[in-house]
Formats: sequence, structure tokens, C-alpha cells
Amino acid sequence: MANPNNKSFIYFSLALAAASGLYSAWREYRKRRAGTESRFRQAFGEPQTLPDGTQIVRCRMSYEELENILHPEKAQEKPPLPEDVDVFSLPKYWGGCPHCGKMSIVGEHLWRYQELSRTRGYMDNTTTYVCRCRNCRGLMQATVDHDD
Repeated sequence: MANPNNKSFIYFSLALAAASGLYSAWREYRKRRAGTESRFRQAFGEPQTLPDGTQIVRCRMSYEELENILHPEKAQEKPPLPEDVDVFSLPKYWGGCPHCGKMSIVGEHLWRYQELSRTRGYMDNTTTYVCRCRNCRGLMQATVDHDD
């Protein structure tokens, strides 16, 4: 005849193993979910509510990336950057393309390539990129001011 203490020990061990498995699965689920949420927060930031109740979400990506997400059927393949170009001698974008004058308010007429420089400070966050005009295909340096 089995000792009653042995039966309770076996039941306790089985319950502990089941609880451990459930806890492990729950922890893995939370880790995956947190990874998805953090990628979302990196791209879009925390939603903010204005005094009038309007909610805004700041987007941390280029205009081109946002348009490709919203309208994948209209996505344009950007032409490759020439290998022999001296990126630091390129003309700077200032209120319009230095070649054809086409203005781009939020980067809608530019393809971004590589990042040249970045400044981070109190109310002074800028990034300078090598860009190409979608209108005339001219290369230039363009600085983006991130109003953070």
C-alpha cells in the first residue's frame, strides 16, 4: 500500500511542473509582445493628448518609409548612389533643390541615402543626409530638423 505522503508529494510535483510551464510560456509571450510594442514606440513614439482632446503620434521615419508603408503599390525604387561621388562636396539643400529648385516640405521629393552627421542637444536635433531629388535626380546634402 502506498504511503499517503508520497501521493501528495507526486500531486504537488505535477502541479508545480504545470505551473512552471505556464509561467515560462507566459513570460515568453510577454517578451515577444514587449518587443513588438517597443519597435512600434521607436517608430511612432508615445501618443500625446492635446488640451482639446486631440491625440497625436509622432512618427520617427522618413517620408519615403511612411509612404511605402501606407501605399506599397506606389513605392518607387530609388536609383543607386554612384560610388565615385564626394558626398561632402555636394551642394546643400536650402529651401529647394540646388539643381532644379523643387521644394520639399517633409521630404516628399527626396530620396535619402546615407547619414552624414547628427547633432543632439536641447531643442537642437538635426541629421544631415545625402539625398537625391526625385525631379531632376541631382545629388545634394539635406539637413532634417527633428523638432523634439
